[in-house]
Amino acid sequence: RAWDGRLTARDVRFRVPAVFGCSGCVWGLSFAVDSAAHRLFFVSMGELRAHSTDDGRLLWSSSVTAGLPAIDLRSDGGAAFSLSAPLLIGDDEVGVPVLEGNSDHHSYVQVFDRATGATRWQFHRKGHLYSPGVTTNGELWTSSANCWAVAGEMARVDEQGHELGTHFVQWLPTIYGDGFALGTANGAPHLLDSSFALTNLSPLAPVSGAAQPLVSGQQLELGAVALHAVEAEGRRVADQVDRVHGARRRVPQH
Repeated sequence: RAWDGRLTARDVRFRVPAVFGCSGCVWGLSFAVDSAAHRLFFVSMGELRAHSTDDGRLLWSSSVTAGLPAIDLRSDGGAAFSLSAPLLIGDDEVGVPVLEGNSDHHSYVQVFDRATGATRWQFHRKGHLYSPGVTTNGELWTSSANCWAVAGEMARVDEQGHELGTHFVQWLPTIYGDGFALGTANGAPHLLDSSFALTNLSPLAPVSGAAQPLVSGQQLELGAVALHAVEAEGRRVADQVDRVHGARRRVPQH
């Protein structure tokens, strides 16, 4: 039947408890879905849980903060950890961003095997992670900065946890695509490519008015067009350089 926007009992495939004995822990759930493998991932009470999307059965659960140092404690002496929405990384990993500290922070991305919940690797930075995300080719991109820093360090990390490059960029990322990210710098939409080159998209798709969205669908499309234009220009310049060098090599030496 056509869905009329109302959820009925026969529309629910399964129900699973998410919080146990902690009324103050109910803040809504952040989750990720691996459709191909029929897995649902969500974070609850310090654990990353994997459930089957076929029948809801628990596949595994892993502590996200186990082994993480508690450096800046709460006033009652307890550890201060804050967990964000899980991220699907690469082809077979799921990561959870973690913020540690009451006022002086360390940030992590704890990465697990999607099938077993085994820990794969860890990404760590001093300070905060701002809008970490995953590009369409499976790389983890993060912007990290210590508290009150004016610029964040962008990092690209492959699915084995190896850093592919870092660069300080004064901007806030928002959306990740095929080897690029979209975000804002100085209040204007910008595109950042995989070499960390920042391109102002305002001349391509100007945004006016406080009620306009940060990045519209048209700007996302134009961002991809801009990236391809930058890549084409880079190839053109490289070809020119190669021709110049080739011409110089052909000049007879006297």
